[in-house]
Amino acid sequence: MNKINLTKIFILSLLFAVVSISAQIKPQTLKFDEFEISNPQFHSLYREITVAQRAERFAKHLRKQTGVKAYIIYYQARIIENNSGIRYLADSIKSGVSNERLAYDDVVVVDGGFRENDAFEFWIVPKNADLPAPTPTFAKSETFQCANLSVYGYPALNKTDEVIFSVNSYDLKVIENPTLTWKVSAGEMVEGQGKDSIKVKLNDSTQKRVTAFLEIEGLPYPCPKVFTGTAEIRGKLFLIDSFGNIPNGETKARLDAFLSTMQDNPTAKGYVIIYGSRASGARSIESKNRLYTSYFTFRNVDVSRITIMNGGYREQTSGELWLAFGDEKPVPTPTVDRQFVEVPKPARKPRPRRK
Repeated sequence: MNKINLTKIFILSLLFAVVSISAQIKPQTLKFDEFEISNPQFHSLYREITVAQRAERFAKHLRKQTGVKAYIIYYQARIIENNSGIRYLADSIKSGVSNERLAYDDVVVVDGGFRENDAFEFWIVPKNADLPAPTPTFAKSETFQCANLSVYGYPALNKTDEVIFSVNSYDLKVIENPTLTWKVSAGEMVEGQGKDSIKVKLNDSTQKRVTAFLEIEGLPYPCPKVFTGTAEIRGKLFLIDSFGNIPNGETKARLDAFLSTMQDNPTAKGYVIIYGSRASGARSIESKNRLYTSYFTFRNVDVSRITIMNGGYREQTSGELWLAFGDEKPVPTPTVDRQFVEVPKPARKPRPRRK
């Protein structure tokens, strides 16, 4: 066999070996981001970017990828305050990162278990790569549930001397044999001490608002034990409730309480003010508008009595529920000027396939 043939055989063997080795090397699963969601007890000049900004950065990178899947692993805080909140946020991120190249089913949401704080991991998984494995730090047996409680004030709007405060009794059921102690900032508590609802009689004719403080014994040590609620007493405009970017389930519960107050006051008008977030812009306002409109329709509410208002922008999506007697309307109080609000880029339209 001459040297030329030997050289050819050597080159072919070498190429075969390289191809075989390449076939054995699996593509790598890549962690794009990992972060906690917590409420620090101190103020810092150096604040990390928001969850919405992290999700948008992830989505922007995924638009450049082909043939991959995205994995969103969420971890629930060991102190459980809202069973559906972190899962709801994960599903929202999933909707936001899917695009024309990455189908909705190619974005996978995984329950990773429990850590000290709510947390997320964003992964990019090429074809044939190993799937990411969750890394929880606490077992289910090491977690405990706090009551997700709110105190609501219901002034007797057509009177001037009475207000009722109550706590959402459904969430009290997670507490075994709770002890409730109420205090009020003004007036006299005439009934309800130790129960989930109290009645306060006002003695000062100039009093404009009353705050109730509810202390609950029976919760696990790290859980908050004191809850507050404030009721506006006199005037033509009443702020019934205000809230931040809460899950849809909790939003609907607050709307139910608002509708109940409207039913008790048939001559009043209702106003819902929606504030969009700095990061999501008009998209967040439109989303909440659809939620409120569809829910009022579902509840068969007389929509002529309710006005939904665009309140402008705040740091996070939020809302206010007002009751008005007369023609005076509530005035929105945005905290972020429109020029500083990010404008979400419109989704790319898929290119028509060539026939």
